[in-house]
Amino acid sequence: STPLYYGMAFYATLVLFVYSIGIPLALFLSLFKWRHELDPPGYEDEGRAINARMKNKKMLADPIVGFAIRYRPHRWWYEVYTLGRRFALTSLVLAFPTLESSTVFVVIVAVSTLLLDREWSAHIDGYTSALSHALNVQVLLAPLYMLLIDAHMIVGEYSVAVSIGLLVLNLVMVGALSLTAVRDVRKAKAKAEQLKTLN
Repeated sequence: STPLYYGMAFYATLVLFVYSIGIPLALFLSLFKWRHELDPPGYEDEGRAINARMKNKKMLADPIVGFAIRYRPHRWWYEVYTLGRRFALTSLVLAFPTLESSTVFVVIVAVSTLLLDREWSAHIDGYTSALSHALNVQVLLAPLYMLLIDAHMIVGEYSVAVSIGLLVLNLVMVGALSLTAVRDVRKAKAKAEQLKTLN
């Protein structure tokens, strides 16, 4: 216990509250005030609800709404959940003292979020939803692969073959993400042009 240790502990605590808790909380509160516009009441048909909220110019003018508009109306909070999942898999896992406990935690979170994402199907776009599910499967494959290696169930040329397969899968996912990004940019430009026409 030294002054440097206490200083780093204070800094880590501050960063925890600002980034890991503060940003998701700020995003949730910013979206919460638009919850009735993002999920318009009185619409049994989801498509009509989506069309109705896209006509709300005041809401669409808020840049924070962009985090929720790509999700189904009743899943407007999904981006906050996504931030929480990322925090759990990248930062919270470091709080576990042993490799065994951290591995079990990662597997539990990966399996749980995979099932929840598939059940919720929050994305409006079917392609994006399928891609998100594939990425979640990939997150689960990483700890499972490491477990198999540690258990010496995959050795030698089999280990190399599986590694190459995972590499190819990663490259395919990167390509798919790039295509999705290009398509989203085109959609955003088209939407901006439509808003200009309405004005």
